[in-house]
Amino acid sequence: GYGRFEEWQEEILDLENTHRTKLDRRIRTETLWSREGISARRKRNQGRLKALEILREKRAEFAQRETTFSVNINQPKSDTQMILEAFNIDKSLGGKEIIRDFSLRVLKGDRIAIVGPNGAGKSTLLKSLTKEIGVDRGKVRLGYNFDLAAMWQDRTLENLNISVQEFLVGKGANTRDQPDQVIFQGRGFHIISYIKKFQFEYWKAKSPLKSLSGGELGRILLAKIFLRESNFLALDEPTNDLDVETLDMLKEILANYKGTVAFVSHDRDFIDNVANITIAYEGNGKWQAYSGGWSDYLKQKKNPASIGNTSYVPTAKIQKKKEKTAPKSINGNLLSFTERHRLEILPDLIESKEARISELMVKLEEPDLYSNNSSLFDELTTDLVAEQAKLISLEEEWYQLASRLEE
Repeated sequence: GYGRFEEWQEEILDLENTHRTKLDRRIRTETLWSREGISARRKRNQGRLKALEILREKRAEFAQRETTFSVNINQPKSDTQMILEAFNIDKSLGGKEIIRDFSLRVLKGDRIAIVGPNGAGKSTLLKSLTKEIGVDRGKVRLGYNFDLAAMWQDRTLENLNISVQEFLVGKGANTRDQPDQVIFQGRGFHIISYIKKFQFEYWKAKSPLKSLSGGELGRILLAKIFLRESNFLALDEPTNDLDVETLDMLKEILANYKGTVAFVSHDRDFIDNVANITIAYEGNGKWQAYSGGWSDYLKQKKNPASIGNTSYVPTAKIQKKKEKTAPKSINGNLLSFTERHRLEILPDLIESKEARISELMVKLEEPDLYSNNSSLFDELTTDLVAEQAKLISLEEEWYQLASRLEE
């Protein structure tokens, strides 16, 4: 029944998450290389840069994809990879179209930056995706056990007369039921030790909130947010009024956070260091998801062809991509004869697997397949899981060999 369908959906998402994580790691490695090692071996460097653009394009396919089926999950799982999905949402405020026909899939562990000019509607988009506000058309579906911790632009607090310590250990905090203890990232901290992480002197613990400056208030709100048990952080302009030390601390905390993060920011360096998906305002209510951070977004914006589309890549496009990614020259001192031969044939093997996956997905998208032939549905889903796993293995093998070629 549908139980098997849900299991299959989770298997596919698990594989996509594994694939996505490896792509993120490879993109970070290659981006660092592209910034520091671009001058040497110019001819081969250009080939490697093209391969980096292919990685970014493949990563973008995970970010913005129109879903072709919908399932009501009766017995959801707590370890689901799906965090939220937006389906063709529209939102207007005061007669102005803020969001128009936007779709997005967010998976566990994503780091999403929302960028655009003032007044574009970045906060509205973030609140719409987290269902803090409703949408006019379309649908937003949150994953099972979606637990939001949010810091919005409106930093108004109910009681400014309480102390910093009282605020931090109050409602919503993860504490040890002791007035001076908090739990942060699974470890217990005395309140003094904890506020030092946010660049506060020890005596600030007893100071009333009303005595804090704007920047200090922003830091203490961040400190409060991170004490909440959550699996999704929504941060609206978290970098405002933060000094360099606090920014570095925030990057470190977000790197260690096990959940998903979506944030609005104008800080380009912060976006580059944190985000693996950037949602940018394109004008007239249109938003587009790009893979990577701010620098990646700018490169893809200059080359519209590198923006990931919302579906599986057709065979013709796969062939073109593989022609680009295959190395033009082989250094025999770095690879054995067998490895050189393997490197030459891997693009064709990858192309074949991708084409097979596309073929299976087309068959599985037939609306009456499960009701008409459940055994065929099971057979096709088993094949799809196996082919996805093989594809991941082949791409990892190609990357390892190609990386050795450039050493």
